[in-house]
Amino acid sequence: MKQRNDLIAKAYDAAISPDEYDNLVTKWSEYLTALDQEFPSEISKEPSVSDFVADEEIFDHFARAAIIFQRLSGESRSQDPKDFIEGDDRAALVISASGTINASNSKPGDIFYNLKHIRDLEPKLRAGDYARLQETISQQNRANDTHSPTVILCEDNQGVLSHFVVVPANISKNGRPYFILRSLHPRWSKELQSVLMKVFELTNRECEIVEGWCNSLSISDLAKQHNRSVETLRTQVKTILSKTGTGSQAALMR
Repeated sequence: MKQRNDLIAKAYDAAISPDEYDNLVTKWSEYLTALDQEFPSEISKEPSVSDFVADEEIFDHFARAAIIFQRLSGESRSQDPKDFIEGDDRAALVISASGTINASNSKPGDIFYNLKHIRDLEPKLRAGDYARLQETISQQNRANDTHSPTVILCEDNQGVLSHFVVVPANISKNGRPYFILRSLHPRWSKELQSVLMKVFELTNRECEIVEGWCNSLSISDLAKQHNRSVETLRTQVKTILSKTGTGSQAALMR
């Protein structure tokens, strides 16, 4: 009957979205009313296991819905800020709305190592970028809207400026917003190689150099890795920059 199918559907809806619980109770009442009309014997109007005995399939559906609810609730409670940058090969931080740095994937010597608050980033950022970072973090509702990401320049330990992006993170912990500050350093992929070869007509050898740059390798590192001379690679670098219309490695990475 229709009430039975509606009840099963609403059980799963409530498992995924607890806001649907009142609608589930309504469907439960409608189901019992229909059941009461079909079977005139006395039936309890409160949900209980005994009411399901006559329909084992409904009991199974409610049991599955309960498991889904438990798993979703468990995932929400166990969510940790570090999970959002775990395994990311680019420098990244998780920042709370108060400016506290809650997680980092940096190692000793890395740009973000041992930072506790965004104040620790101030010496590494341009004055304007630090002000924009503060403004982004202070707007606590940014974690729940669709504003554009904030891009800033950060100076690494060698004095090289690199681009980073600040984006709101959907982290369910204490109901507070978080933000992720992550390097915009490009990742190498087959798709990127295809673009470089088709659009800029780079060769496989030239793509190997760009791939090395994406993996933070120097010309010397690449010469050793591919058993080629530094002079040969420097000649290829000039060709790469000419083909792509960029004046430097940094410009090409951007």
